[in-house]
Amino acid sequence: MQTILVVDNDDMMRTLMLDILGEKYKVILAPDGEIGLGLFEKNETEIRLVITDLIMPVMNGFEMSKAIRALSLNVKIIVYSSSISLEECQILFGLAGVRVSKFLSKPTRVQEIKKLVGKLLQE
Repeated sequence: MQTILVVDNDDMMRTLMLDILGEKYKVILAPDGEIGLGLFEKNETEIRLVITDLIMPVMNGFEMSKAIRALSLNVKIIVYSSSISLEECQILFGLAGVRVSKFLSKPTRVQEIKKLVGKLLQE
């Protein structure tokens, strides 16, 4: 079973992602980027995909993604946000040289998440 790390400060969003993905994947949940990064470091060889909100307290999704990318070039990363546009996300990450697999705008449909995750994990 493939492992996905979901990082979001919104309890409902983490629960939703677990409900959506938990039947098919092992899902590790984190409430902020700092905890998410720590969990990634502990489970780096196991985690194939990181799904993260962009705006979070303590460490945001951008900072966490940048740190994760420095540890692993192979892990897939999906970033989502309701606060800034997809174009702004692409510029922010692109200027920092942080490669992300996909940007999503919140809210996102359940079927879109399932389809994207399956495609990125090649199932």
